[in-house]
Amino acid sequence: MYKHVIPVLTAATTGLLLFAGPAAVASSYQTPDNAAGRSAADFPEPDKGHKGFSGWERVVSPLTSVAPGQLGRVVEVACGEGKRVLGGGHIIESGNRVQDRDVHVVASRPNEAGNAWQIGITNLSAISYGVKAYAICANVGQ
Repeated sequence: MYKHVIPVLTAATTGLLLFAGPAAVASSYQTPDNAAGRSAADFPEPDKGHKGFSGWERVVSPLTSVAPGQLGRVVEVACGEGKRVLGGGHIIESGNRVQDRDVHVVASRPNEAGNAWQIGITNLSAISYGVKAYAICANVGQ
């Protein structure tokens, strides 16, 4: 059994600043030429761009069987009412590690409406596999 989660959030959508450590921030930060002698009150408040998110939840689909030879089986898990999908992933369950290389995830993405996560599975093995889709959902901009 293995798990895989693919985050959809980016620095632009979360407002997070990703960096290598304090030394990287200190060495890469530069003040504008006209900032000398000015205080923080002299600069406008940055635009937040969004109201964030609330009501975070993880939802899991029921275990879905993918038969031997089945191509492009789609497993979908939907968010709660009014929530948007932020990311998702899957878990593939089997008792046979030898044939795991014959099961392929061909898609792992949000649906077109942005309120569910879809997993596409192709099973080229001789045994059935169980698949669950996971979604991370929240109220966005409320």
